[in-house]
Amino acid sequence: MTDQPPAAADEPDRRADRVAVVHRQARRTLLLAVGFTVAAAIVVVVPTSTGRWVPLHLFFVGGLLLAVSGATPLLAVTWSTSIPPPDAVVRWQRLLLAAGAVGLVLARELDLSDVVVVVAGSGLGLARAVDAWPDRAVALGQAHMVANLYGLVGIVVAATLPFFVATQIRSKMGPRASAPAIRTVLVALAVAAALASAGAILEAAALTAVGLVLYAVGLMATVGLCPRPVRRQLRWAGPRVWLLATGMAWWVGATVALAVEAAGGRETSDRTTLVLVAVGGFLPIVLGSLAYFGPVLRGGGHERLTEGFGLTRSWLALGACNVAAVGLAASQPTLAAVALGVLAVDVVVRLVLLIR
Repeated sequence: MTDQPPAAADEPDRRADRVAVVHRQARRTLLLAVGFTVAAAIVVVVPTSTGRWVPLHLFFVGGLLLAVSGATPLLAVTWSTSIPPPDAVVRWQRLLLAAGAVGLVLARELDLSDVVVVVAGSGLGLARAVDAWPDRAVALGQAHMVANLYGLVGIVVAATLPFFVATQIRSKMGPRASAPAIRTVLVALAVAAALASAGAILEAAALTAVGLVLYAVGLMATVGLCPRPVRRQLRWAGPRVWLLATGMAWWVGATVALAVEAAGGRETSDRTTLVLVAVGGFLPIVLGSLAYFGPVLRGGGHERLTEGFGLTRSWLALGACNVAAVGLAASQPTLAAVALGVLAVDVVVRLVLLIR
Protein backbone atom coordinates (compact mmCIF):
# COMPACT_ATOMS: atom_id res chain seq x y z
CA MET A 1 0.00 0.00 0.00
CA THR A 2 1.18 3.54 -0.69
CA ASP A 3 -0.03 6.95 0.36
CA GLN A 4 0.29 8.36 -3.17
CA PRO A 5 -2.93 9.51 -4.88
CA PRO A 6 -4.21 7.32 -7.72
CA ALA A 7 -2.92 8.28 -11.15
CA ALA A 8 -5.21 9.73 -13.76
CA ALA A 9 -6.64 7.25 -16.24
CA ASP A 10 -4.32 8.30 -19.05
CA GLU A 11 -1.22 8.87 -16.93
CA PRO A 12 0.35 5.38 -17.37
CA ASP A 13 0.20 5.74 -21.16
CA ARG A 14 1.54 9.30 -21.04
CA ARG A 15 4.39 8.22 -18.80
CA ALA A 16 5.22 5.23 -21.02
CA ASP A 17 5.70 7.34 -24.15
CA ARG A 18 6.56 10.60 -22.40
CA VAL A 19 9.82 11.14 -24.30
CA ALA A 20 8.21 10.63 -27.70
CA VAL A 21 5.35 12.98 -26.77
CA VAL A 22 7.57 15.80 -25.50
CA HIS A 23 9.87 15.43 -28.52
CA ARG A 24 6.89 15.85 -30.84
CA GLN A 25 5.73 18.92 -28.92
CA ALA A 26 9.19 20.46 -28.89
CA ARG A 27 9.79 19.84 -32.60
CA ARG A 28 6.85 22.01 -33.59
CA THR A 29 7.63 24.78 -31.12
CA LEU A 30 11.34 24.95 -31.94
CA LEU A 31 10.65 24.86 -35.68
CA LEU A 32 8.45 27.92 -35.24
CA ALA A 33 11.21 29.54 -33.17
CA VAL A 34 13.66 28.99 -36.03
CA GLY A 35 11.19 30.64 -38.40
CA PHE A 36 10.96 33.77 -36.24
CA THR A 37 14.74 33.88 -35.82
CA VAL A 38 15.34 33.70 -39.58
CA ALA A 39 12.62 36.31 -40.17
CA ALA A 40 14.30 38.64 -37.68
CA ALA A 41 17.65 38.28 -39.45
CA ILE A 42 16.01 39.12 -42.79
CA VAL A 43 14.01 42.08 -41.46
CA VAL A 44 17.20 43.71 -40.13
CA VAL A 45 17.99 44.83 -43.69
CA VAL A 46 14.40 45.82 -44.57
CA PRO A 47 13.43 49.50 -44.03
CA THR A 48 10.64 49.81 -41.45
CA SER A 49 8.91 52.76 -39.85
CA THR A 50 9.93 51.64 -36.35
CA GLY A 51 13.53 50.81 -37.30
CA ARG A 52 15.40 48.22 -35.25
CA TRP A 53 12.35 47.65 -33.06
CA VAL A 54 10.81 45.14 -35.51
CA PRO A 55 13.67 42.60 -35.79
CA LEU A 56 14.43 42.86 -32.07
CA HIS A 57 10.87 41.94 -31.10
CA LEU A 58 10.54 39.26 -33.77
CA PHE A 59 13.66 37.65 -32.35
CA PHE A 60 12.92 38.04 -28.65
CA VAL A 61 9.15 37.65 -28.43
CA GLY A 62 8.88 35.16 -31.30
CA GLY A 63 12.19 33.35 -31.66
CA LEU A 64 13.73 33.31 -28.21
CA LEU A 65 10.63 32.96 -26.04
CA LEU A 66 9.31 30.19 -28.27
CA ALA A 67 12.68 28.45 -28.03
CA VAL A 68 12.58 28.72 -24.23
CA SER A 69 8.98 27.49 -24.05
CA GLY A 70 9.86 24.51 -26.26
CA ALA A 71 13.13 23.57 -24.57
CA THR A 72 11.97 23.90 -20.95
CA PRO A 73 9.44 21.00 -20.90
CA LEU A 74 11.73 18.99 -23.17
CA LEU A 75 14.58 19.13 -20.67
CA ALA A 76 12.28 18.74 -17.66
CA VAL A 77 10.70 15.56 -19.04
CA THR A 78 13.82 13.92 -20.49
CA TRP A 79 15.98 14.65 -17.44
CA SER A 80 13.40 13.33 -14.97
CA THR A 81 10.39 11.01 -14.85
CA SER A 82 7.85 13.80 -15.31
CA ILE A 83 5.02 13.42 -17.78
CA PRO A 84 4.75 15.93 -20.64
CA PRO A 85 2.17 18.72 -20.52
CA PRO A 86 -1.14 18.16 -22.33
CA ASP A 87 -1.00 18.77 -26.07
CA ALA A 88 -3.75 21.39 -25.86
CA VAL A 89 -1.76 23.47 -23.38
CA VAL A 90 1.35 23.33 -25.57
CA ARG A 91 -0.65 24.27 -28.68
CA TRP A 92 -2.26 27.26 -26.98
CA GLN A 93 1.04 28.47 -25.56
CA ARG A 94 2.67 28.19 -28.97
CA LEU A 95 -0.26 29.93 -30.68
CA LEU A 96 -0.46 32.78 -28.17
CA LEU A 97 3.27 33.51 -28.27
CA ALA A 98 3.38 33.44 -32.08
CA ALA A 99 0.20 35.51 -32.48
CA GLY A 100 1.39 37.96 -29.85
CA ALA A 101 4.73 38.43 -31.58
CA VAL A 102 3.21 38.94 -35.03
CA GLY A 103 0.37 41.10 -33.75
CA LEU A 104 2.64 43.28 -31.67
CA VAL A 105 5.03 43.91 -34.55
CA LEU A 106 2.27 44.66 -37.06
CA ALA A 107 0.40 46.90 -34.62
CA ARG A 108 3.51 48.97 -33.86
CA GLU A 109 4.49 49.15 -37.51
CA LEU A 110 0.98 50.27 -38.52
CA ASP A 111 0.62 52.55 -35.47
CA LEU A 112 -2.42 50.71 -34.08
CA SER A 113 -2.15 51.56 -30.39
CA ASP A 114 -5.32 49.73 -29.38
CA VAL A 115 -4.02 46.46 -30.81
CA VAL A 116 -0.69 46.97 -29.04
CA VAL A 117 -2.56 47.11 -25.73
CA VAL A 118 -4.21 43.73 -26.47
CA VAL A 119 -1.00 41.85 -27.30
CA ALA A 120 1.65 43.56 -25.19
CA GLY A 121 3.22 41.37 -22.50
CA SER A 122 5.27 43.93 -20.62
CA GLY A 123 4.00 46.85 -18.57
CA LEU A 124 7.02 49.02 -19.32
CA GLY A 125 6.91 48.11 -22.99
CA LEU A 126 3.20 48.83 -23.14
CA ALA A 127 3.63 52.26 -21.55
CA ARG A 128 6.42 53.05 -24.00
CA ALA A 129 4.56 51.73 -27.04
CA VAL A 130 1.39 53.76 -26.48
CA ASP A 131 3.38 56.81 -25.33
CA ALA A 132 1.62 56.89 -21.95
CA TRP A 133 4.18 59.30 -20.42
CA PRO A 134 5.75 61.33 -23.24
CA ASP A 135 8.13 63.11 -20.91
CA ARG A 136 9.44 59.73 -19.66
CA ALA A 137 9.61 57.98 -23.03
CA VAL A 138 13.39 57.54 -23.07
CA ALA A 139 13.53 56.35 -19.47
CA LEU A 140 10.71 53.85 -20.05
CA GLY A 141 12.40 52.54 -23.18
CA GLN A 142 15.68 52.01 -21.31
CA ALA A 143 13.95 50.31 -18.38
CA HIS A 144 11.95 48.08 -20.73
CA MET A 145 15.12 47.01 -22.53
CA VAL A 146 17.01 46.23 -19.31
CA ALA A 147 14.12 44.43 -17.61
CA ASN A 148 13.49 42.15 -20.60
CA LEU A 149 17.02 41.53 -21.85
CA TYR A 150 18.56 41.01 -18.44
CA GLY A 151 15.65 40.13 -16.19
CA LEU A 152 13.50 37.90 -18.42
CA VAL A 153 15.72 36.49 -21.15
CA GLY A 154 19.10 36.88 -19.51
CA ILE A 155 18.35 35.04 -16.29
CA VAL A 156 16.68 32.15 -18.15
CA VAL A 157 19.71 31.75 -20.42
CA ALA A 158 22.20 32.07 -17.55
CA ALA A 159 20.27 29.58 -15.41
CA THR A 160 20.44 26.86 -18.06
CA LEU A 161 23.99 27.49 -19.26
CA PRO A 162 25.94 25.29 -16.76
CA PHE A 163 23.57 22.39 -17.49
CA PHE A 164 23.42 22.90 -21.24
CA VAL A 165 27.17 23.26 -21.75
CA ALA A 166 27.60 19.90 -20.01
CA THR A 167 24.98 18.44 -22.35
CA GLN A 168 26.59 19.96 -25.44
CA ILE A 169 30.04 18.55 -24.72
CA ARG A 170 28.77 15.26 -23.23
CA SER A 171 30.33 15.96 -19.85
CA LYS A 172 29.44 15.88 -16.19
CA MET A 173 28.45 19.13 -14.54
CA GLY A 174 31.30 21.47 -13.65
CA PRO A 175 32.82 20.80 -10.21
CA ARG A 176 31.90 24.30 -9.03
CA ALA A 177 28.26 24.06 -10.19
CA SER A 178 26.72 23.14 -6.85
CA ALA A 179 23.08 24.01 -6.19
CA PRO A 180 23.99 26.79 -3.68
CA ALA A 181 26.51 28.28 -6.14
CA ILE A 182 24.00 28.35 -9.00
CA ARG A 183 21.32 29.90 -6.76
CA THR A 184 23.76 32.54 -5.52
CA VAL A 185 24.73 33.58 -9.04
CA LEU A 186 21.11 33.72 -10.19
CA VAL A 187 20.10 35.86 -7.20
CA ALA A 188 23.02 38.17 -7.94
CA LEU A 189 21.94 38.48 -11.58
CA ALA A 190 18.36 39.23 -10.52
CA VAL A 191 19.50 41.93 -8.09
CA ALA A 192 21.81 43.44 -10.73
CA ALA A 193 19.00 43.49 -13.33
CA ALA A 194 16.65 45.13 -10.81
CA LEU A 195 19.23 47.80 -9.97
CA ALA A 196 19.90 48.58 -13.63
CA SER A 197 16.18 48.73 -14.45
CA ALA A 198 15.41 50.93 -11.44
CA GLY A 199 18.25 53.23 -12.41
CA ALA A 200 16.80 53.56 -15.90
CA ILE A 201 13.31 54.39 -14.58
CA LEU A 202 14.67 56.93 -12.10
CA GLU A 203 17.13 58.28 -14.68
CA ALA A 204 19.93 57.58 -12.21
CA ALA A 205 22.84 56.88 -14.54
CA ALA A 206 25.21 55.74 -11.80
CA LEU A 207 22.73 53.15 -10.49
CA THR A 208 22.16 51.76 -13.99
CA ALA A 209 25.90 51.52 -14.59
CA VAL A 210 26.50 49.75 -11.28
CA GLY A 211 23.72 47.26 -12.01
CA LEU A 212 25.11 46.47 -15.46
CA VAL A 213 28.67 46.04 -14.18
CA LEU A 214 27.44 43.68 -11.47
CA TYR A 215 25.49 41.78 -14.12
CA ALA A 216 28.62 41.38 -16.25
CA VAL A 217 30.44 39.99 -13.20
CA GLY A 218 27.54 37.58 -12.65
CA LEU A 219 27.78 36.39 -16.26
CA MET A 220 31.48 35.66 -15.83
CA ALA A 221 30.66 33.75 -12.64
CA THR A 222 28.11 31.75 -14.64
CA VAL A 223 30.80 30.81 -17.15
CA GLY A 224 32.97 29.73 -14.21
CA LEU A 225 30.27 27.23 -13.21
CA CYS A 226 30.38 25.50 -16.59
CA PRO A 227 32.54 22.41 -17.16
CA ARG A 228 35.84 22.93 -18.92
CA PRO A 229 35.87 20.90 -22.14
CA VAL A 230 38.89 18.86 -23.17
CA ARG A 231 40.14 18.70 -26.75
CA ARG A 232 38.13 15.59 -27.61
CA GLN A 233 34.89 17.23 -26.44
CA LEU A 234 35.65 20.40 -28.37
CA ARG A 235 36.24 18.38 -31.54
CA TRP A 236 32.91 16.60 -31.14
CA ALA A 237 30.79 19.66 -30.31
CA GLY A 238 32.67 21.88 -32.76
CA PRO A 239 30.90 25.10 -33.75
CA ARG A 240 27.91 24.33 -31.53
CA VAL A 241 29.90 24.94 -28.36
CA TRP A 242 31.83 27.84 -29.89
CA LEU A 243 28.52 29.53 -30.68
CA LEU A 244 27.76 29.41 -26.95
CA ALA A 245 31.23 30.66 -26.04
CA THR A 246 31.34 33.59 -28.46
CA GLY A 247 27.76 34.50 -27.56
CA MET A 248 28.73 34.78 -23.89
CA ALA A 249 31.81 36.83 -24.79
CA TRP A 250 29.76 39.33 -26.83
CA TRP A 251 27.10 39.40 -24.11
CA VAL A 252 29.61 40.32 -21.41
CA GLY A 253 31.39 42.84 -23.64
CA ALA A 254 28.17 44.53 -24.75
CA THR A 255 26.94 44.70 -21.14
CA VAL A 256 30.12 46.51 -20.14
CA ALA A 257 29.67 48.84 -23.13
CA LEU A 258 26.11 49.60 -22.02
CA ALA A 259 27.39 50.32 -18.51
CA VAL A 260 29.95 52.78 -19.92
CA GLU A 261 27.23 54.51 -21.94
CA ALA A 262 25.00 54.73 -18.87
CA ALA A 263 27.82 56.08 -16.68
CA GLY A 264 28.42 58.79 -19.26
CA GLY A 265 24.76 59.78 -19.15
CA ARG A 266 24.20 58.75 -22.76
CA GLU A 267 21.13 57.04 -24.17
CA THR A 268 21.73 53.42 -25.17
CA SER A 269 22.64 53.33 -28.84
CA ASP A 270 20.96 51.04 -31.37
CA ARG A 271 24.39 49.75 -32.32
CA THR A 272 25.23 48.54 -28.83
CA THR A 273 21.81 46.99 -28.33
CA LEU A 274 21.98 45.18 -31.69
CA VAL A 275 25.47 43.85 -30.99
CA LEU A 276 24.17 42.54 -27.68
CA VAL A 277 20.80 41.08 -28.61
CA ALA A 278 20.33 40.50 -32.33
CA VAL A 279 23.70 39.21 -33.40
CA GLY A 280 26.61 38.99 -30.99
CA GLY A 281 25.07 37.83 -27.72
CA PHE A 282 21.83 35.90 -27.74
CA LEU A 283 21.58 34.88 -31.41
CA PRO A 284 24.60 32.52 -31.42
CA ILE A 285 23.49 31.06 -28.07
CA VAL A 286 20.05 30.31 -29.54
CA LEU A 287 21.54 28.87 -32.74
CA GLY A 288 24.01 26.72 -30.80
CA SER A 289 21.14 25.38 -28.71
CA LEU A 290 18.89 24.67 -31.70
CA ALA A 291 21.80 23.00 -33.50
CA TYR A 292 21.93 20.49 -30.65
CA PHE A 293 18.18 20.02 -30.19
CA GLY A 294 17.48 19.58 -33.91
CA PRO A 295 19.20 16.20 -34.39
CA VAL A 296 17.94 14.94 -31.02
CA LEU A 297 14.34 15.78 -31.88
CA ARG A 298 14.60 14.28 -35.36
CA GLY A 299 15.37 10.91 -33.83
CA GLY A 300 15.61 7.79 -35.95
CA GLY A 301 18.34 5.89 -34.18
CA HIS A 302 22.07 6.24 -33.65
CA GLU A 303 23.05 6.61 -37.31
CA ARG A 304 20.51 9.36 -38.00
CA LEU A 305 21.53 11.12 -34.78
CA THR A 306 25.17 11.11 -35.87
CA GLU A 307 24.18 12.33 -39.34
CA GLY A 308 22.08 15.11 -37.80
CA PHE A 309 24.90 16.34 -35.59
CA GLY A 310 27.08 16.45 -38.68
CA LEU A 311 24.51 18.59 -40.49
CA THR A 312 24.33 21.13 -37.67
CA ARG A 313 28.11 21.57 -37.35
CA SER A 314 28.07 24.92 -39.11
CA TRP A 315 31.33 26.85 -38.97
CA LEU A 316 29.73 29.17 -41.52
CA ALA A 317 27.00 30.15 -39.02
CA LEU A 318 29.62 30.75 -36.35
CA GLY A 319 31.62 32.98 -38.65
CA ALA A 320 28.55 34.83 -39.98
CA CYS A 321 27.32 35.66 -36.47
CA ASN A 322 30.66 37.11 -35.46
CA VAL A 323 31.26 38.97 -38.72
CA ALA A 324 27.81 40.54 -38.46
CA ALA A 325 28.46 41.57 -34.85
CA VAL A 326 31.80 43.10 -35.81
CA GLY A 327 30.11 44.93 -38.68
CA LEU A 328 27.53 46.44 -36.34
CA ALA A 329 30.14 47.33 -33.73
CA ALA A 330 32.26 49.04 -36.40
CA SER A 331 29.26 50.89 -37.91
CA GLN A 332 29.45 48.86 -41.13
CA PRO A 333 25.79 47.98 -41.77
CA THR A 334 26.45 46.57 -45.24
CA LEU A 335 28.91 44.02 -43.88
CA ALA A 336 26.46 43.09 -41.12
CA ALA A 337 23.60 42.75 -43.61
CA VAL A 338 25.58 40.46 -45.91
CA ALA A 339 26.67 38.29 -42.98
CA LEU A 340 23.11 38.03 -41.69
CA GLY A 341 21.90 37.07 -45.16
CA VAL A 342 24.50 34.31 -45.36
CA LEU A 343 23.48 33.16 -41.90
CA ALA A 344 19.77 33.02 -42.82
CA VAL A 345 20.48 30.97 -45.97
CA ASP A 346 22.77 28.60 -44.07
CA VAL A 347 20.20 27.99 -41.33
CA VAL A 348 17.36 27.39 -43.80
CA VAL A 349 19.39 24.99 -45.97
CA ARG A 350 20.57 22.95 -42.99
CA LEU A 351 17.07 22.87 -41.55
CA VAL A 352 15.64 21.54 -44.83
CA LEU A 353 18.33 18.87 -45.01
CA LEU A 354 17.71 17.92 -41.39
CA ILE A 355 13.96 17.59 -41.92
CA ARG A 356 14.41 15.53 -45.09
